[in-house]
Amino acid sequence: MKEWPILFSEDMIRALLQEYSMPGQYKNQTRRTRGLNRFNNFPEHLKERGWEIQEFIETEPGLWLAVSKDDEGDFPDDFNPWVRCPYGKAGDRLWVKENGQMPRKAARILLEITEVRIERLLDITPQDARMEGIESVWHDEITDAHLWKDYSGKSNGHIFARMSYFSLWDKLKGAGSSKMNPWVWVIKFKVLTINGELK
Repeated sequence: MKEWPILFSEDMIRALLQEYSMPGQYKNQTRRTRGLNRFNNFPEHLKERGWEIQEFIETEPGLWLAVSKDDEGDFPDDFNPWVRCPYGKAGDRLWVKENGQMPRKAARILLEITEVRIERLLDITPQDARMEGIESVWHDEITDAHLWKDYSGKSNGHIFARMSYFSLWDKLKGAGSSKMNPWVWVIKFKVLTINGELK
């Protein structure tokens, strides 16, 4: 088991604190592009020759292989299809950095990774979008209908959780970033401790 640092925004810190009180209700996953740049900026000369990434396969814990849509599933020698998850693997722990450069000894939130996979951002399900920690600005308890926060501030909210999540992604990564549909690490976790208190 290893420990890795991970940074969250203030909104997501609040969601993690809520998740600690009510597991499975607020935030138990995060999507990140770190380490996947060469796959998201796939070389033009390979695109022109018809190469394309179909999926990623975990060949050993934490080590992933990009598979091509080519019949053999391989890539040419000038492209490295291997990538190691910079956040670790299932069973590893993440200590949450708040307010920029916070040292490990000052970390108050500790997470345990339960699952890691790689998928396209736009493949997120409505339930997974909810579990990314998006904020409900209105809730009807009878029908369980929600209005989800529009992080762009352009509306009173979104009916669909996925649209709320994409507005959050665009706020963090730049307008229109979600439409680029990057490959992302999907890191699922449980909140293990808050202020050193073990759940």
